[in-house]
Amino acid sequence: MLSPFPDFGWSFSALDSNSPINWTNMLEEFEWLRGLRNYLQDQTYLEKDLLAHTKLACEILVTLPIWNELTKQTQSILFLAVILENVAKTVFNTYINEQNSLYKHTKNSSKIVRQILWEMKIPFFIREMIVALISEFSLPFYLFERIDPKFSIIKASQIMRLDWLSILFQVDALTRNYQEQKGLLERLELFIEFIKEEKCFDSARKFPSDHSRFIYFQKTGDPNYHAYDDTSFEVILMCGLPASGKDTWIKENLALPVISLDDIRKELKIAPNKNQGEIIRESKERARVFLRNKKNFVWNATNTICSRRSQLIDLFSNYQARTRIVYLETFLDELFKRNQKRDETVPRQVIKKMIYGLEIPNLTEAHKVDWIIT
Repeated sequence: MLSPFPDFGWSFSALDSNSPINWTNMLEEFEWLRGLRNYLQDQTYLEKDLLAHTKLACEILVTLPIWNELTKQTQSILFLAVILENVAKTVFNTYINEQNSLYKHTKNSSKIVRQILWEMKIPFFIREMIVALISEFSLPFYLFERIDPKFSIIKASQIMRLDWLSILFQVDALTRNYQEQKGLLERLELFIEFIKEEKCFDSARKFPSDHSRFIYFQKTGDPNYHAYDDTSFEVILMCGLPASGKDTWIKENLALPVISLDDIRKELKIAPNKNQGEIIRESKERARVFLRNKKNFVWNATNTICSRRSQLIDLFSNYQARTRIVYLETFLDELFKRNQKRDETVPRQVIKKMIYGLEIPNLTEAHKVDWIIT
């Protein structure tokens, strides 16, 4: 999500490079780690028990030649990614059997990982790096079977370090039997060669401009193409869960007209649990007034799903508008506390459902993304 990835001075407290991994303490502290017991994998793994496999994978990770060259923060990110990639298997039953490949990880896997790390209060950018690494864990395996391999890795490079993904894939390969190892390591070698050629081995693929990046991910084409910037105004698209602080941030930082779906809902006297189609239609009609007149404005709603943001961004870009996404987030306990103080409290179960479905915005979606973490 940021490149080069900054050092926030964070490290995983259970990982001490000066002593062996203390699995006893970790199992006592983390319930989700204890959940690895009694899960079995197929015959391609050296360890069939998932907990034993996870321990082996971590031991392999910390003995790789590159391990001591990594910062403490990077070591911690990779260590947690190895563990949580396996935790995701227990939740969504994606561990290998004869019919189901390990590499069929779904977005659901990364969603449960995000919730675990959010509850642990892991710093936002570190959390999202771990989530991204797990969500694209299969990329080195399936890359050359995708319709556009170049697009896939350039997109992935905007949200994660592909060299770190390579390390995770190497660790997984080394937990397999010899026959499986050979094939996986050959795929990894091709993957590394390819991402180096595309200049995104250890950083995000660079573009001639923000607008060029935006056009590339909207229409694909040549990542080196310097797209003519015909934008003349900006739409700010707010994004965040209820009670994340969107209204307050707008009041404190912007002096622009606001299209608020909550305000329009009240104006039209439509309950939150009723069909929201009329609210969306009215909101878009009001937006078109600003768009036709090339006036900056704010679209204020939760916008927690990428597909919904994409529809709005397409609308804005049709009028030659730049889009800036502003995402707000706070700790989960603070979020629920704020929600209880709202005039219109959102049911806790609704927020939990939104947390599970949350898709954090990234630089493949808009001209600019601001992540405001409070």
